[in-house]
Amino acid sequence: MIFAYARVSTDRQEAANQKFAMAEIARSAGYEIDEFVEEVVSGTAHWDVRKLGGVLARMQDGDTLLVSEVSRLGRDYADLFEIQLFCWRRRIRLIALKENYSGGRDVNDLLLFFAGALTAYLEREMLSRRTKEALAARKAAGVRLGRPKGTANKHHKLDGMERTIEQMLASGSSKSAVARKCKCHRNTIGRYLKKKEAVA
Repeated sequence: MIFAYARVSTDRQEAANQKFAMAEIARSAGYEIDEFVEEVVSGTAHWDVRKLGGVLARMQDGDTLLVSEVSRLGRDYADLFEIQLFCWRRRIRLIALKENYSGGRDVNDLLLFFAGALTAYLEREMLSRRTKEALAARKAAGVRLGRPKGTANKHHKLDGMERTIEQMLASGSSKSAVARKCKCHRNTIGRYLKKKEAVA
C-alpha cells in the first residue's frame, strides 16, 4: 500500500493545497495513493505522538510512505533520522518528492535525505531566531509580553480526558503510552499530573 502523509503547522495553512499538489506529483510519477493522512501539528512534536507514528505502526513490509518533502515529516534533525531508520528496519519505502529521495541507501540517496533534513532543521532554527529577536525588540520597547497579570488559561488540552488518563496510569501504562493515546507530548502529561497534585 502507498500511504501519503501531509503536515501543516497551523490551521491557517492549507493542508488541502499540499494534498492536491502531492496527488498531482504522485500521479505524474506513477504512484497511486491508497490512504491519505493529514494533520495540523508542529514539526517539533516527536513523530511517535503524532498521527505519523500511528501510520508507521500500521505499515507493513513493502509499503510506501509518500511525503511532499522531508520537512513534512518534522523539523527535528534527530527525529528525521529516527523515522528513516524505522522505515529501513520495517522495510518501508520512504519517498520525499521534492528532494527526489526514494528510500535508497547508496551515497546519492543518503545525500538527498541529509540535505532535506538539514534544510528542515535550519528553517526551524531561523524561524526560532527571528521570533526571539522580535520578542526581545518588543520587550526593549517596553511592551509587556504574555498574558495580562492575574489571568490564567482556564482550559487545558487534556480537559475531558481525565478518566482515560487515570485508568491508563492505574493499569500501569507509561506516560509515553498515555501521551500517544491523548495525542500529545509526554511532557504535557507530566505537567498535567504535577498541576493536579498541586491542586489536590
